[in-house]
Amino acid sequence: MRLPGPLRRRAARLIRNVPIHIRSGPNAGRRWSLAVSGRGTWGGGYEAGRFDAWGRLVRPGDHVWDVGAHYGYATLIAAHVAGPAGKVTAFEPSAFNRWYLERHLSWNRVDADVVPVALADVEGTSDFGGRGGSVAFHLGGEGEVVDVRTVAGVVADGRALPTVVKVDVEGAEAEVLAGFPDTISPPLLFLSVHRPELLDPCLTWAAERGCRVLTSTAVEAARTGGEGWHGDPDILLVPPDRYGDVEAFRSIPWFSGGAVLGP
Repeated sequence: MRLPGPLRRRAARLIRNVPIHIRSGPNAGRRWSLAVSGRGTWGGGYEAGRFDAWGRLVRPGDHVWDVGAHYGYATLIAAHVAGPAGKVTAFEPSAFNRWYLERHLSWNRVDADVVPVALADVEGTSDFGGRGGSVAFHLGGEGEVVDVRTVAGVVADGRALPTVVKVDVEGAEAEVLAGFPDTISPPLLFLSVHRPELLDPCLTWAAERGCRVLTSTAVEAARTGGEGWHGDPDILLVPPDRYGDVEAFRSIPWFSGGAVLGP
């Protein structure tokens, strides 16, 4: 029997401090809140192909940004792979999501920097939130008012540009790209594209900066095979200084059925 909303929220508050151990997958053995252990997280099957790819893109010693970190599943993977010589920064504007993110980092003794802002193409504030689960919170949604920064502004304030970035921002991906400084070569960018009409602006941005683009199998099926747009499919933007890694990236199953676009 499904509990009414108020009772579900009360139950979640009671069990959110109860840790479980993820059973398998790239975060196997790491501690996670029982309150948010659904959608395959506990068993390790949560978006398994995507997170397998993410773990293969990060290298020991990398400086990683997780933009749209949510509860920290990708952040934990990045911190493990980057290791003690690396650095991980998690951008998460939602106070609700950030509570779990910070708890998961603490439980797993991960020293990551949590930045409570949304990244976009402007500096200021915005409504943020939305209906449904917190995984779909987005700029312009109802819930709270959050600070918004550009990558250029964050870098100008003294934060070093990363070597690899994951961007999963529920439809604001083109705005995040537009906020990068024009004078600096971009990092390796693993980008979730939430709607088909957002693909072309992202490809245009990549082309203007000399990036090669690897499309995931799902993106290529939609682009050339007439299939629907499912599961916020990913593209990988490879800057010129990483061209030598393109073939290795294509061997990752998530990208093996995709294409290479650009120079």
